[in-house]
Amino acid sequence: MYMSDSVLAKLNSKYTSDNQRKNKVDAESEPSRLEFYLDAKEKEKRITVKFLTVDPEGNFFGKDKDVNIVLNGAETVKEGHSNNTYASPRLLGREIIVTVESIDVSSKTVRVTKCKTGGLSKADYTKLRVNKEIQASLSNGNHPVIWGRVKGYYKDMVNINIFDTGLIGNVTVREWSKAYTRNLSVVAKEGEVYQFEIIGESSKRGQHTYPI
Repeated sequence: MYMSDSVLAKLNSKYTSDNQRKNKVDAESEPSRLEFYLDAKEKEKRITVKFLTVDPEGNFFGKDKDVNIVLNGAETVKEGHSNNTYASPRLLGREIIVTVESIDVSSKTVRVTKCKTGGLSKADYTKLRVNKEIQASLSNGNHPVIWGRVKGYYKDMVNINIFDTGLIGNVTVREWSKAYTRNLSVVAKEGEVYQFEIIGESSKRGQHTYPI
């Protein structure tokens, strides 16, 4: 059983739904972007934003349709430096996890605060959480079920990108197909998504891999 806040459970649910049907979103039924941020502030939700530019003071700026998003320069100072000229360039163009600090409705300006994720992007933070939950599940003697996309092939193994996070799982041809096949691409099509059970973990060259 997964806890309700388990990232594995949420991602499994998402990938299951995506493989059962194509989600159609009616744009007219979506709330306006300003209402989205007002709701996020009221409910203290964590959201993700992208910053496209930075000024000399280290303030980062993003745009979500007609809404302006600002991250204060004091939060972007690189640790160990006393001024904002060292604001981390890693924030530009990446999805960053934030909370809404204040909103100026008249100018449609939203000021945000970085969540304490070590400055990780949303993708990196998700990868970290998935990795931790998989390790915790394995250490408890469980075999977590996940979705993975065929990334490529190496010798007699299929490489799987777990939940498209960059965590790599390896499936031997013996585990993939009951019948011997010389060409793995015949039975495991690159780019296709399949469901797997993780049976163990190994570490090679500093990267965690999961025999599935």
